[in-house]
This record gives sequence, structure tokens and C-alpha cells, in this order.
Amino acid sequence: LLKRDSGKADCSKTEGTADLICYRGSKTVFVVNGLKPSTRYTFRMQIFTHKSSSLLSDGIQIWTKPPTCKAPIIVHIENKSVILKMHAPRSNGKFKVEKMAKNARKGTKIKEDWTKVYEGTDHLVKVTQLSPNTEYAFRCKLINQNGDGGDHSGTITAKTRGYKFGIIPENAPEVFTIECTGSVVIGDLILFTERLAITNEGKLVYG
Repeated sequence: LLKRDSGKADCSKTEGTADLICYRGSKTVFVVNGLKPSTRYTFRMQIFTHKSSSLLSDGIQIWTKPPTCKAPIIVHIENKSVILKMHAPRSNGKFKVEKMAKNARKGTKIKEDWTKVYEGTDHLVKVTQLSPNTEYAFRCKLINQNGDGGDHSGTITAKTRGYKFGIIPENAPEVFTIECTGSVVIGDLILFTERLAITNEGKLVYG
């Protein structure tokens, strides 16, 4: 059995290739060791007898799996987003990032399953559309040019920030109308009260 190494991980060219004999024998099932991850190989077979040998068969191309990357690194956390940094060997493949909500504030339902949030080549990824004050788990894996994925990395957790409820209204005189049931004189203390509520989507509502 002959194998042809493309010579470069995720390489689409055939320059610098070399035929190497990786097996001689009579077995129909065997393991080829010493291959590089995320690399395209072409295998061909030739049969030998005690009198002659056959021509080489047509080649079959096989991609090896990408290596396992490390867990993402948390760079920055906001109310509804998290910035992650991927740490993996450079190649022409892609990253696939997944998230899973682990717990949330009261009154908010979550789905405890892994969902894809990014697939591309950037090493810095901003995951958006998250819920405030919620803990998430993140993991990633590498994908080669053939679309084959490696094993998932370890997980890392991050909790998004909650909203600050200590909001001071700056336009109370423009919003509220003062109705006096009695006389108002200089020196009286007038209190402006305002009821504020924040929805699950983070929208400020005046009550």
C-alpha cells in the first residue's frame, strides 16, 4: 500500500508530494500510523504475486481528524455578550464554538443543550444574544477543510453581568405633571417619584 502525503496540513496543492510504502503483507485490515492531523492523504494499492505485479489502483483521498484544541479563554464579559479567545495551532481549518446555559435568574427558562454560536477562522469571537445574569458553558473544536471535526475541547464557564437597578431619572420634570390639591409656596419640598421596571429583554419601562 502506497500513501501520498500532501506535505502540508490542509493543503490543496500537490507540490512536494512523495509516495511512501506504508504496508506490505497479506492482511486485509491494518492500521497506518505516523500520520499528521488535519492532513489530506492519498492511498493506492498494488498486488504482487511470485511471478508478476499489478498496476497501481486509483487513489482514495482521506483526511485525518484535526487535533483537539484547548478550551476557550474568557477575555471580556458584558450583560448580553462574552468575548472568547481561541487557542489552537494555526491551520487553514475553522473553529466551531458552542454554548450551553447552565443556570439563570428566577423566572427565566433555559435550554440545557449545546448550540452552535460561531463557525469561522477568527481567534477572537464575540458571542452575543445572551441573557443577563446567566451562567454559560463554552467549548470549541477544530474543523478541517473537508468538514471533519476533531474532539471537543474542555469547557469553560462565564456568568454574564446583571443590570444595575439604581437608575436615577434625569428628565422627571419633562415626563411627570404636578397636580396640587392645595397651595404651593416657596420653600415647599416637592418629591418626584418614578416607578421603573426592566423586562427580561433588558428594556427600561416607565410605570
